[in-house]
Amino acid sequence: MWLTRREILEQLGRLGIRTLRDLKRACREFESYWHSQRARM
Repeated sequence: MWLTRREILEQLGRLGIRTLRDLKRACREFESYWHSQRARM
């Protein structure tokens, strides 16, 4: 599946990610979540 830049930006906007700072924060949260999931195994 291929998404255009516009589609990616629209999807990020729907998730509440509007700025680069928001994107970085979301990535850190995602990494923290998966790190904690791996630690449980």
